Amino acid sequence: MSIRFPAFYQISAALLLGLLSAAFVTFLAVSQPWLGLNLSAAEDGMRVSVQTDATGPSAAMHEGGRLVQIIGQDGRARMTLNPLDLTEEPDTLSTPEARAQFYERQQVLFDILSGTTVSLTFQSQRNDVQTLAVQPLPKRPLTDLPLPFWVQIMVGVISLLLAAWVVSQTSADPAGRIAFALACTGLWLCTHAAALYSTRELALNVSEFRTASMLNYIGSFVGGIGLVNLFLVCPSRIARPWQLWIAPLVILPIALMSLANLEGLAVSRQVTVTLITLAFVALVIVQTIKCWRDPVVRVVMTWLGISVIICAGGYIVAIIIPAFTGQAQKMTQAHAFAIILIFYIALGVAVARYRL
Repeated sequence: MSIRFPAFYQISAALLLGLLSAAFVTFLAVSQPWLGLNLSAAEDGMRVSVQTDATGPSAAMHEGGRLVQIIGQDGRARMTLNPLDLTEEPDTLSTPEARAQFYERQQVLFDILSGTTVSLTFQSQRNDVQTLAVQPLPKRPLTDLPLPFWVQIMVGVISLLLAAWVVSQTSADPAGRIAFALACTGLWLCTHAAALYSTRELALNVSEFRTASMLNYIGSFVGGIGLVNLFLVCPSRIARPWQLWIAPLVILPIALMSLANLEGLAVSRQVTVTLITLAFVALVIVQTIKCWRDPVVRVVMTWLGISVIICAGGYIVAIIIPAFTGQAQKMTQAHAFAIILIFYIALGVAVARYRL
């Protein structure tokens, strides 16, 4: 069966948008100063472990040591490192003060790395402390971008293609197609924004960091609104057209308060994500009960229900609960997004082919 021209154009446009977005994020990622270090939190949770790239500026550093301090070219700007500097997702930090401190340290570190010479103070495996002067490269090699970066880029591109494919399926409910496309658009924003800052070597310019983090958050609540509205109209319509505005009217004020970060009105971004997740799971349960007598829909909803429990439960346990309790994330964002994409593919097939 040949692809209809309107569908072909829609999918081609989505692919073009995805590739342009991927190219732009990749350009930003490789436009950062590079030391040739692979940093991770030490087992004691208090220090920063370091592995070196054999071809990088810091290749002379002893393998498996602890990076203690970074000193700027003039010797006055210096920063003693701690695992906070390696935070993958600043939204998981428990308080606005912690996020502000994180961004302040990121800007200092970025300014130091932007100099022509940087001094690295490190502790070797023999516990002796040494200082190594290196010259950061102005660009990060493309081959140094880690697998999680490319996973998130891939998830974003596929989510756009999935949205275009479902929208082109005219047999499905138009409201359901639009809601699903909105959810996929949110996933694209989340993944491509997070790919930039979650896989940084050490620091990112704070203006870029904040912008990417904001886009990631916007994507999370835009996608959440799409998912909530999808299950308000599919497979059984349990909401009138005007009631589809309830989710945006509830979520948007909370999201805006979080983005504004006003004193006394600051709301954790994880609160928005938690509310959306709970509402989504509740609607899936309601739809499953409502459609239980239809054998075809029952099979599809059971299939999706299991997917929802796995994805939502895994996300809550691995990302949200650690964020509220101040613990480290149980999985990387790249892994979480890959799992979510699998669910989106199953959901897209259900919407397009089974007229969910």
